[in-house]
Amino acid sequence: MKKLNMIFLNSLGKQVTLTPTLAKEDLDKETVQKLMTDISDLGIFEKDDVKLYSTPKAAKYVETITTEIF
Repeated sequence: MKKLNMIFLNSLGKQVTLTPTLAKEDLDKETVQKLMTDISDLGIFEKDDVKLYSTPKAAKYVETITTEIF
């Protein structure tokens, strides 16, 4: 299963990651960039007076492989 990791810089310049619980596994670069820009432009995500998703930095799909033991 692939998960989309969207990496932003917060208003202090520290890296934060947003991982939606539901996301298509085949989104293209332009779609993800627009989504990240839209999230950043909203400016509604804040914690302890720090804006969490200020600047889009990168995005990647992370695939997790699970191996059953028993």
